[in-house]
Amino acid sequence: MADPPDLPAELRAFLAEGRSLQYDASAAEAGQVRLHSDPPVVILNVDSDGAGWAPSDPHAGETGYYAVPAIDLIAACDESYDPAGLLVWLPKEQTFGTWDMDHWDITVFLDVTWADIEADPLTYLNAQWEGGGTTLVPVERYDFVEGRPF
Repeated sequence: MADPPDLPAELRAFLAEGRSLQYDASAAEAGQVRLHSDPPVVILNVDSDGAGWAPSDPHAGETGYYAVPAIDLIAACDESYDPAGLLVWLPKEQTFGTWDMDHWDITVFLDVTWADIEADPLTYLNAQWEGGGTTLVPVERYDFVEGRPF
């Protein structure tokens, strides 16, 4: 496995051992997930449309998005969700998070370690649906890209 930049050592070891998260998949919105053995670096699209932080966004109302690099940890899930962004590592923030691809929001889990996620995966895997975490406000830390990525 090629080490993605800044991936926490405990997570690298977990992936290198081929381990999986242990939890009751029937209680997870996405069902059972499978982790990437070699997690890719991806760009997550974030905008302030409908977000509580829109008043602080100098690009509010413009067609565009903030490009947030992340390491995507989930390769697949049993339910009919696209696993992209379901659980990510954000190198610039040095924290885990989840990306809502329908609303272009990222929720971050401040001060959470991989051991915390391993001990209670459902809290983090279900965060998009059940709440938890803090909304990432990308305004001053990430580039704004005009237009759409599609």
